[in-house]
Amino acid sequence: MPVPSAGIHPGVVPKAIADYGEDVILNAGTGIMDHPDGASSGVKAFFEAWKYVENGESFSLESLPLGALRSAIQKWGVYNF
Repeated sequence: MPVPSAGIHPGVVPKAIADYGEDVILNAGTGIMDHPDGASSGVKAFFEAWKYVENGESFSLESLPLGALRSAIQKWGVYNF
């Protein structure tokens, strides 16, 4: 099972799933612990990000409601290419 590490934050989730599929472990220490609203919000942001990917929803800042995922995207952005 792939385990990408270093620089993993909620904005990386769409790219990681696209690259590795759903059977992936995201080693997300800083992406959780350095969330602007605390570690529990960091965890919540990852779960929200996973749901957004599953539902095919946009990660654009304008479309995200206030909450853990939006705060994370404001801080780290979305990894796109």
